[in-house]
Amino acid sequence: MRRFILFISMVICMSFQALASDLQQSNRYQDDDTYNYKDTKISKSLLLKNLRHNVQSYIEYNGWDSYRVEEFKHAYYKYLKAIEEGRIYTNDFGNLWDTAGKLNNFDEDDYYYDKKGNRITGDEYSKLSPRKQKKYLPFYANRYMANFVDSIAKELAKHKNNSH
Repeated sequence: MRRFILFISMVICMSFQALASDLQQSNRYQDDDTYNYKDTKISKSLLLKNLRHNVQSYIEYNGWDSYRVEEFKHAYYKYLKAIEEGRIYTNDFGNLWDTAGKLNNFDEDDYYYDKKGNRITGDEYSKLSPRKQKKYLPFYANRYMANFVDSIAKELAKHKNNSH
């Protein structure tokens, strides 16, 4: 009987811990005015302002051709919308998470590029011989956008933590 009571009390305790953890996780991205970067809350409007202000410099720094810029802009607008809606946060390990699961490392643009900037579609790429496929690489705009968000959020978090 003691084992049963001990077991029930452990189950109840674990249930409360799991509930508390779930509430903490859900509160992590419910606040409409902040963006959670690891353990620091950043003003969402400040993050968006900095992203908008620095995007052109980021594009110029990477030296992309017009095709890659076009793909990056698609990802850029999707990420801005997700941040505005409060769907994205950065966990304790620095990984960007979309609570709706709509954003990931890959994007809808299915293009491959060679070193000269020539672009082919995914269908054209799949028809190439393996030897010729090695000359082309995909451009993952969502990955670049996630890195851009991370770099801006990291600097804002560092500034906020140093100012306290």
